[in-house]
This record gives sequence, C-alpha cells and structure tokens, in this order.
Amino acid sequence: MTINIAPGADYPGNMLDVYTAYLFTFREGFLVNSLAGFLESLKYRNNDDQKKMMQVVDAGKIKGIKRIPEIVFWKGESIERNSQEYQQLLDEVFKSLFTQSAAAKQALIDTKDEALSCRYENDKSKTLLTRDEFITRLLNLREQLNSKQESPQQDKRKKKRGRSQ
Repeated sequence: MTINIAPGADYPGNMLDVYTAYLFTFREGFLVNSLAGFLESLKYRNNDDQKKMMQVVDAGKIKGIKRIPEIVFWKGESIERNSQEYQQLLDEVFKSLFTQSAAAKQALIDTKDEALSCRYENDKSKTLLTRDEFITRLLNLREQLNSKQESPQQDKRKKKRGRSQ
C-alpha cells in the first residue's frame, strides 16, 4: 500500500503535508507554524518578513513572491537553492519539526513501512521543496524514529537479561 500525502488524504498522509499546522521552534528561537510557511519565508531577505511568513500555515494563499528563486535567504544571508547548504537547512528544519511535534512524529511512525507519495513538483526551478527532497527526508526520519523504538519483545528481553545479571 502507498500512503498519499496531501491535505485531504486519509490519516496519516493528511498529517504529513507541508501545509499541516505544527508549531515548532527553529534554530535561534524562530517560531514556525508550518513547513509551507518556513519555505515561503526563505524568499524574503528581511528578517521581519521572514518571521511573519513562518507564522503562516497555508502559504499557498499568500500574495507574495510567486517565483521560485535560485537564491533563498536565511537571516539575511544568501543561500543558493541548489547548494549543499540549502539541503542542510532543509534537513535541520525537518528534524526540528519531527523532534518537537509529537503529532507529526506519530503520524510518520504510523506510516509503518509503507511507500509514501505526494503530488509535489519535482523540478527545483519550480519549487523550494521537490517531491524527492520531501519524501527522502520523511523516509530517513522514519527510519531513525523506528530504529529508536523498541518492540515490546526486545524490551522484555532486555529487562529479563538485566535481572539475571
């Protein structure tokens, strides 16, 4: 089975979309209300404009910068869209969200080992988060989360071993 990630999809796919409202803190205390708002904020050089955009949940309804820039901004500093630095920024914001939001974390865990899909654009010149960038990050985070969780059987074995020592 494949889990479709979209606002109107069934759980858990509906909870993993970039437009889903999750309040989390990024880096030096920047409050973010959704991944979509964060991504939209990267189009603005001005810190105050960035902070306002991070508060937005449905960035698709914003009348702002519609073009997809080759250069994005973080705290006034330029970052090339196609750079490793940009990819690291994405890694960090995804990790922040799924570390801080129990609901987002649980939705990702609840995808189990199912394939994930979405209808996001896959052309970097047309979006700040391609389908591949999005799905790859979700799969990597899911793998990390699943490796941290122990099955009840593993937990029982550890406790039993601890008592016999």
